[in-house]
Amino acid sequence: MEEVTRVTTTKKSNKLVTTLLIIAGILGLALIGAAVYFYMIKPSTEKPEDVSKTCACYYVDPAVTTECGDPRKGFLFKLVTSKGGTSCQSACQTSSLPIDDTDSNTKQELFLTCSLPNIQDIRCSEMTIKNKAGELVVGNIAKDDEITLEAKFDKKYNNPTFKINNVNEEPDTISEDGLTIKKTLSQFKTTTIDIVATAIGDDGESINSPLCKRIIEIEQQGESSVTGLLMSRRNTEETTKISEAILRVSNITDTKDIKISFSFDNEEFAKVEMIKGFSLDTNKGEFSIIEQDLYNPENFSQAVSFSQLDDYVGQLGITAELFRLGASLGEASTTVTFQEPGAEEIPPVKEEQPSLESSFSISLATNINCLERVEPNNSIIFTVNIKNNSTSSQSVLKVKNKLPLGFTYIPSSTKINNVSVSDNNYLQSKQVGETTELAWTIASGWNISANQSLVVVFQAIAGPNALTGENLNEVVIEPAQVPTDPATLRASIPVSVSQNCNPTETPVETPDTGLFDEVLVQVGIGLLVLLLGWLIYSKPFGHVIVNKLVNSGLYKEAEMTSWKLFKPKKFFEEKTIKRMKKRI
Repeated sequence: MEEVTRVTTTKKSNKLVTTLLIIAGILGLALIGAAVYFYMIKPSTEKPEDVSKTCACYYVDPAVTTECGDPRKGFLFKLVTSKGGTSCQSACQTSSLPIDDTDSNTKQELFLTCSLPNIQDIRCSEMTIKNKAGELVVGNIAKDDEITLEAKFDKKYNNPTFKINNVNEEPDTISEDGLTIKKTLSQFKTTTIDIVATAIGDDGESINSPLCKRIIEIEQQGESSVTGLLMSRRNTEETTKISEAILRVSNITDTKDIKISFSFDNEEFAKVEMIKGFSLDTNKGEFSIIEQDLYNPENFSQAVSFSQLDDYVGQLGITAELFRLGASLGEASTTVTFQEPGAEEIPPVKEEQPSLESSFSISLATNINCLERVEPNNSIIFTVNIKNNSTSSQSVLKVKNKLPLGFTYIPSSTKINNVSVSDNNYLQSKQVGETTELAWTIASGWNISANQSLVVVFQAIAGPNALTGENLNEVVIEPAQVPTDPATLRASIPVSVSQNCNPTETPVETPDTGLFDEVLVQVGIGLLVLLLGWLIYSKPFGHVIVNKLVNSGLYKEAEMTSWKLFKPKKFFEEKTIKRMKKRI
């Protein structure tokens, strides 16, 4: 049998190609090794001794709130930082409170102290609010007060600013080192001021420190005024008597230092000043005086009473003017007809009615924009401001508020014109579907003078059934008179419910990659690979290694496998030649 000679169908591999294949193989092995190395390493964890914890305590005036839970109602903070695994504790002693520098009438020992554990952001480390006298504001101010805000940061940051009710307000002054910002506020038109001091941190995110957040309540006290005068009379055989006088007022809660002056359009009669004998019904907004007291000289400063009118016959204009501490609060007039003895009874003159149409506007406000479902961040304060825009006094019979789904009213939390009221006397609560409807009402309604307001403040909590996202709180009022625009009798405000209103970013743990972390090591490995490739390509020793690799069984097996996949014809030829050689 003739010897079969193997015929090569391709040229020998070029040295350059072979060298490149070798280099690619080495780089591949290096990449595999690096991948295995990165997979096997574990993230480094911070040792307990390197962990630092920050906590704080703060003071609360019981005249503002009687419980801890909302640090924004605190007015002075004490910060403590501990290192290692020890717990962080900060103690505020009432004996250490600078009571002389505080705008409060509360006794020093009655102030509350609260704790604020594990503070995540302390980049804004301090904020104080002071009045004109330089005293610390504890939580409540008058609407005509002036306050100064001062906030301090731990270092200089970009765009330091105040947020007032979620509106950015540039500071009036910034210290030369950029650490302290100040701003003066006055002429308050809302019932609550939400104050936040913030800046842009090094990470590009806004600073969100609980130490630099405050809630300030604006005392709502409407101006006292007189809105009407009504006098009833009765006829006797001898004369006509004033049987009752009713003086209608608004925003008056007591009779302290009150005087009522009565004057007449007939100069024959002397002006009389009543100093006692009248009673005030705050629910109705009325001073009432019965006949016995109107004709009792002891109730008048000059011992001259309404008895001077006993012999008068005809119409008489009477004006009542209300005074407190000598200052006039307003006046109202009416006309009374005095008849001759035995004359036929004249029907009483009906009380002059106010305008047949009412004009109200409603605004809603909250102390926070986001709340959670668990304490202490699940409570919210709603403020309903009802303003009378008409030119005469108008009445509101009922104020209805429909809470969002899952919200619950906090009992005894209602204030009307900044005065706490009893739920039993004013509030009715009922379920409407799956929501709660609150209704505040009194028998005669609330009389609101022209351009004045009725303010209702109450608190609620978000329960486990509150819906995540925006929820609407809705309010509607029922006026005594026909409204000019019914759409103005209704208002709503969105309230956001979240699992966490102040999320703190958890730092991502960076794996400890050892030598491969160093840039120099990475550059060195690259140079070593290039040097190895150059030696293989240019040196005889490298050629020997390449020849051994090319002629090795492993290389040939790999070559055959590649042919099987990509060059099946060549693979068949080589396979046939090998079989024939084995037979020989």
